[in-house]
Amino acid sequence: MHLRRDQLSLIERTQLAQRAASHLLASDVFRKSQHIACYMAKGAEISAQPMIEAIWRLNKTCYLPVLDPDTAGRLCFMPYDPNDDLVRDRFGIYEPSFDRVRAINVYELDLVITPLTAFDARGHRIGMGGGYYDRTFAFKTTCTAQKPVLCGLAYAFQELPEIHTESWDICLDAVVTEYGLLYF
Repeated sequence: MHLRRDQLSLIERTQLAQRAASHLLASDVFRKSQHIACYMAKGAEISAQPMIEAIWRLNKTCYLPVLDPDTAGRLCFMPYDPNDDLVRDRFGIYEPSFDRVRAINVYELDLVITPLTAFDARGHRIGMGGGYYDRTFAFKTTCTAQKPVLCGLAYAFQELPEIHTESWDICLDAVVTEYGLLYF
């Protein structure tokens, strides 16, 4: 997957990200969401930037993940505005500065756009191997919480026939690619 992503030109990556964003932006789940978490792409990951810009343009609130300094292996989500400075975390991913007071409770997020390495038709995802999203949203396996909706953002070629999962793996509610939005 990484090799195929790396082979895409910047123009191709930008076009595919814009096409994927157009599908999500036209959806009811996006229209009904006010508090939306995205991410800053690393390397050739599909960019969430078109969605971030739409969130700002539509006066919704954008959040970005930050490694939680108080709870190892978890994420917290900070508001992200166009003028905010970002810093690199220990993995080289840009994130806002941490401020516990400004962090949103994950239960209050309406929609979370997640990065991924691969996904399958049942909503299973392979992340980058750290388990951060799985630990942060573990409550989704033990309750009937409708929120937040977890939506993977991917290139269509990242779909695999089947992904082996463990008990702690969190399923996506949907995935969006350049071909459309698929709910699970």
